[in-house]
Amino acid sequence: MGANDLLAAAAGNAAVIERATLHPWIVDVRYDFDGGEPQSILAVVERRMDDRPDPLGYLPTDSNLRWYKVFPASGFETMAHSARSNYVAHYRAFLMWRKAKAIGKHVADMTPWVDYDPVDVHENQQRWAHPGVRYTGD
Repeated sequence: MGANDLLAAAAGNAAVIERATLHPWIVDVRYDFDGGEPQSILAVVERRMDDRPDPLGYLPTDSNLRWYKVFPASGFETMAHSARSNYVAHYRAFLMWRKAKAIGKHVADMTPWVDYDPVDVHENQQRWAHPGVRYTGD
């Protein structure tokens, strides 16, 4: 087996691993019930990159879809600074999900000041949304 064959095999293996690896996705769904008050669901879910979450699966029964946005959380890294202010809640949800996963809990089960530092989460969220601005903890 030559060097080119080994490189091709390694690239093929890397592609298989990437397809099988779970990645966090952001799912934002806005809906209403027969023209009533708009409601929303913001979730972070783990899926393969080739298995985009279906936003319709997050709709409550008998609700009407108004709007949705689904994107991989890796999009936060390359998001234009001018667009970040529209995604602050999404980034906070991602930060909380990441902290919950690290300690083996669900976000809803986490306790402030015990499982996470809410000031740290807020400051990290603001640093991401407004790069270059200094905060108290800096």
